Amino acid sequence: MLANALAAAPALTADRAAIDFGAYSANLAKQHAFVLKNTGDQVLKIIQIRKTCGCSEAKIDRTELPPGATASLGVTIKAGSIAGPYSKNLFVESNDPKQRFLMLLLNGNAVPLVTVKPQDKIYVGTMPVRHPWTQEFELQTTQDNVVFGPVAVKDAEVALTPIDRRRFKLTVQLASIKPGAFMLQVLVPVKAPAGWPPVEILISGRRTAER
Repeated sequence: MLANALAAAPALTADRAAIDFGAYSANLAKQHAFVLKNTGDQVLKIIQIRKTCGCSEAKIDRTELPPGATASLGVTIKAGSIAGPYSKNLFVESNDPKQRFLMLLLNGNAVPLVTVKPQDKIYVGTMPVRHPWTQEFELQTTQDNVVFGPVAVKDAEVALTPIDRRRFKLTVQLASIKPGAFMLQVLVPVKAPAGWPPVEILISGRRTAER
């Protein structure tokens, strides 16, 4: 009897180790519910759910499971929070003595409407206040008939022109900026199709006073 008491322990299992959402539009949210079960013979306590990405949310409906009981762990990949193929982990921490952390995997491919080339974050370095700087970006769309609205930006001149059905050239020229570090946010609104956030480009650097 003493040996049996010493061997008694909770044990955490999941109905599956991974979920693959496949390819989908990045402006959509994806959800799944994992079923967690206590297959041991003592009460299982869920201590916390550890995420590895701000793109995900996780919520469990109960944190104490008697032997044989189950809990639902709902996970969400948030809309517009990630782009491209991904593989993200969740860790369920519990009092299971043989497996303190149960790892679950979230896979998918959040297909963006627009890809920015060469990239959507540019560091221009250090330059005098009136030093000219111009950068051309290419906006590549994954759908036909994408319509952009007027570009919003401060301290810069911009021009957006179509190249073909799925490519657009965005030219950004820095205006005179006071000395010091700067961060410009270029926002290109998407008028069609509906439901997409603006395309964001960040340009940072430092301006120095002219001597």
